[in-house]
Amino acid sequence: MKVGDLVRWSELERAYYVASSDFPCGKNLTEHRKRGIIIDKNKWKYFVFWEDGEIIAHAETDIEVISESR
Repeated sequence: MKVGDLVRWSELERAYYVASSDFPCGKNLTEHRKRGIIIDKNKWKYFVFWEDGEIIAHAETDIEVISESR
C-alpha cells in the first residue's frame, strides 16, 4: 500500500465494527468506509481520507486496496 491508493475497510474490520457497535455516532460507518484514499503514512499507520470527509489512521490489517495509484 502507498499514498494515493484507493482503499476500503477489510472484511474483518467491517465484521468487527458491526459486531461490537450499536452505531453510537448515529450512523452506520460501514457505509462510509467503502472508499477512501491513503493521504499519508508512517511506519505503523496509514492515514485515510474517507468519502464522508473524515481522516483516520489505520493499521495495514484494517484496510485493503481497491485500486492502486500510478
